[in-house]
Amino acid sequence: NQNVTRPTHRFNHTLDLIISHGADITNIDILPQSDDITDHYLILYTLPVEQISRVSPCYRHARTILPDLSQSLTKPITDNNLDGMTNNIDLILTSTLDTVAPIRLKKFREQTPAPWYNSHTHALKRTACNVERKWRKTKLEVFRIVYKDSMLSYREALKAARAEHLSKLIENNKNNPRFLFSTVATLTTNQVSEKCVPLQFSSEDFMNFFTEKIDSIRKTIVAVQPLTASPDTISPKTPQLHCFTCIGQEELYDVITKADSTCQLDPIPNNLLKEV
Repeated sequence: NQNVTRPTHRFNHTLDLIISHGADITNIDILPQSDDITDHYLILYTLPVEQISRVSPCYRHARTILPDLSQSLTKPITDNNLDGMTNNIDLILTSTLDTVAPIRLKKFREQTPAPWYNSHTHALKRTACNVERKWRKTKLEVFRIVYKDSMLSYREALKAARAEHLSKLIENNKNNPRFLFSTVATLTTNQVSEKCVPLQFSSEDFMNFFTEKIDSIRKTIVAVQPLTASPDTISPKTPQLHCFTCIGQEELYDVITKADSTCQLDPIPNNLLKEV
């Protein structure tokens, strides 16, 4: 939908548009600006933005270590029986662990695997981890070579799966430029952070800033005095042609016969002139 219905230019032309799709644009206001900055008008409008729903946090039970509670470790042993002493130690250790690090509900961040991480790459990674454990346990060169080859295969498969996933993603959203630009922005490593204008500055401050800047430039131009050129900087006079030397008939005939191209200003073509 095109929402601008009034002129946006000082010559009563509608040159600036607000095109929306699926959004309700309200409170459209068109304000004329200073001609020193632009001949277009300022367009103000209200765009409602839906509140982004956040994912609910995940919780799980985990032990939390509390401050030092050394007194709980110094319980006296009153039973001389072996089974009683064992049960007493188990009770002391269990109660101490529950006291020092009780089980509490803790929030954790759920990590989701990459969308291109499939069963094939998972199997290659598991194989590489198994070979790595064998190599670190035995310190044999053969396992180190196998581990190196396994990691190389895993990285190549992961790279190919990522490229295939991104290709399908771009192909499926080739008609959605907004999604494509955001995807490219996430893939680029050197992302320049956008400098945001502080909220306390308004459009009038923006207009006044450029108006004052233009006025200061004009005052500077007026204040500058024209520089007089010194005699040394004056370039010497270029030679001028005052007369033409006459040529003979043979020289004229030679010039005409050697001319191959024809100019639009010629009265007749060169080929016809040669025959005449």
